[in-house]
Amino acid sequence: MSGFDVFDRASYRANQWLDDLNAELGWEERYDAYIALRAVLQALRDVLPLEEVVDFGAQLPMVIRGFYYEGWTGAPPQDLADRDLFIALVSDQLAEAFLAPDGEGVTRGVFRLLARRVSEGEIYHLGRRLPRPLRSLWPNGSLKKSS
Repeated sequence: MSGFDVFDRASYRANQWLDDLNAELGWEERYDAYIALRAVLQALRDVLPLEEVVDFGAQLPMVIRGFYYEGWTGAPPQDLADRDLFIALVSDQLAEAFLAPDGEGVTRGVFRLLARRVSEGEIYHLGRRLPRPLRSLWPNGSLKKSS
């Protein structure tokens, strides 16, 4: 432990997310979960409108928020709205870390994790802001407003 409570709690919370993602994907290594989570979050960040990038980022734990924003310049959304292109970007990031390039499976797993870990209202809003071709990857039921 670092001896600084804020950092210790942030690290603990990030590790909980990684452990949850490992369970979701049937993996064991936290490093692999980190690579997968980072790949999907950064691809997601790059297709969202600026306001949504910031709103969603505020919902993430401190450590995860750090790698979500890593390398981000605030540029307008990239043209990753094509489902296959989005999945290919995630797959490339996985392959660079010597993981099986299952971009679709990993994306769906991360999106399910987000649906459990982020507020229901933010998940609904975020899903509605996704480019239409990517909405098919979003967890079932997350695009329906609950009463």
